[in-house]
Amino acid sequence: VRRIGFAPTSRVIDLSERETSRVTVELQTIRITLPQVRVGARVESGLDLVGFTDRKKAGGGHFIGPAEIERARARQLTDLLIGVPGFTITETGGGKSISTTRAVPGQATACVNVFVDRAPWQSLQAGDLDGAFPVSDVAAIETYSGIEVPSEFSVPGKSCSTIVVWTRTKVERP
Repeated sequence: VRRIGFAPTSRVIDLSERETSRVTVELQTIRITLPQVRVGARVESGLDLVGFTDRKKAGGGHFIGPAEIERARARQLTDLLIGVPGFTITETGGGKSISTTRAVPGQATACVNVFVDRAPWQSLQAGDLDGAFPVSDVAAIETYSGIEVPSEFSVPGKSCSTIVVWTRTKVERP
């Protein structure tokens, strides 16, 4: 006889086809000590690997991490950017678009560069960023004004404000 939390016990019993037998077996409780289980924060360690944590510590940008994303309960990625210094979200019939509130020296128009998992991403129409990247897929966001953009997120000849989106697919790899 076995049961979780008790020592297994065996007993020999004579059974007959003609009559019902009832047997009571007393089991001894045992204390099982399981090995320590360590739960790793895969998102946080993934963000460490892509440099998010170091850039956040160095300052210079605005950082939205996993905890802030969870607390925001945003419906769309652009909802996470509402209130971020230097950016404004505009809603049109086609969806939401992102623009910068900061003029950049040497630029005729204020522009916004978007990178997703370190790769440049080009918006074709309002709302396509929200459609391409649901909030549930977003692990973290970094934003920078034109003068503080790290070189890895710079576009030659374009001194733009920059948004860097990190997806869970990128940072949760084992």
